Amino acid sequence: MRRIVHGAVLAVGLVLAAAGCGKGEAPDKAGFPSGPAAAVLSPKDVPAGYLSAQVQPAFHGVAPHDPHCRRLLELADGKGLRDVPMKGTAFYRVSPGATLTQHVFAAGAVRADKTLAAARRAAARCTVLRARVGGAELSLPQTPLRVPDLPEKDTLAVRFAERSGTGHELSYELVMYRSGGTFLVVAQPGVVAEGEPSAAAAAAKLAAARLLGA
Repeated sequence: MRRIVHGAVLAVGLVLAAAGCGKGEAPDKAGFPSGPAAAVLSPKDVPAGYLSAQVQPAFHGVAPHDPHCRRLLELADGKGLRDVPMKGTAFYRVSPGATLTQHVFAAGAVRADKTLAAARRAAARCTVLRARVGGAELSLPQTPLRVPDLPEKDTLAVRFAERSGTGHELSYELVMYRSGGTFLVVAQPGVVAEGEPSAAAAAAKLAAARLLGA
């Protein structure tokens, strides 16, 4: 338990340091379609206690030992889609420490399908996320993450979690969703209260609804 608690503290320290405390701005790329832009979340769309942060890779500083877990987190951070138009947003919470990031890629239908399929293959083989974060070693079993109202064929939702102290868990949540040629990624690494509703799932559901209504 001490190893997990120490790892949780280091992991949260790293994600908060990466987030920064200034207002984040979504990076613009020429030609980003107006339809996918509707899915980008604003500060009013996230739970109370989250503040705007600089847009960032969700899992920067997390070094998985297993190649399948490493592949999954790389895909979550946009590997393979870095040459396509993208908009993102990010938020952080000080206590308990967590970040919530979103990236919306105008990937095209073929690349969106391939990316989701690759992420599913990686997630199926990454049953325990063993990773080095700073000076800590983490071991987080994969647990179910439900995202109501998102079709299973278009969605990947996974959660890696372990108790990090009384009433809290160190939790890495990840939701990927495709709609036509748009690929949406929402991630929340950090500490959460046991039983706390998933901010990543809620954000993905809201973004997908806006995307479909655009």
